[in-house]
Amino acid sequence: MVQDYLSDTVMAAMGIDLSEVAKCAEMIYDAWKQDASVWIVGNGGSASTAGHFANDLVKMARVKAFSVADMTPAVMAYGNDTGWDNMFAGVFDVMMRPQDKLVAISCGGRSGNVIKAAEMFRWENRVVLTGDKRDTPLGSMEAFATVFVPVSDIRIQEDVHVMVCHMIAGMVAERTCG
Repeated sequence: MVQDYLSDTVMAAMGIDLSEVAKCAEMIYDAWKQDASVWIVGNGGSASTAGHFANDLVKMARVKAFSVADMTPAVMAYGNDTGWDNMFAGVFDVMMRPQDKLVAISCGGRSGNVIKAAEMFRWENRVVLTGDKRDTPLGSMEAFATVFVPVSDIRIQEDVHVMVCHMIAGMVAERTCG
């Protein structure tokens, strides 16, 4: 069981499209050059990944990055008052600037609040990290880059998303910090 999990995780990580990962890093580096913010959204485990990724971008790469799920009082207020699909969008209505970028993380690709947040950004200002399904609302959305994790096990998708975020943060840090 454990050996299968490790083998499946390695195979999924090896199956991601590294050119899409590089495009994600390029968009985030462009945000740094433009003094723009990078907003990161996700639910559940993906919210945890969003917080970890924002931390790495700030600390390692000197990028203004924010995990919207970590803005708990604001997202709870918007969710409660205007509907849970609006919990991230409400924050963007107040804080988003036209040059800002979005990283949308959703293993299943069907989270209404993540999709609504992604729709608020032009395609060239958003990247998507999702599971293995390309026919989901998020997986089929036009984006600057989309990283699919080619396995149906959500635990492995989440693990690989963290790996991808570490790759991106490292690539950006090489350019922003020398």
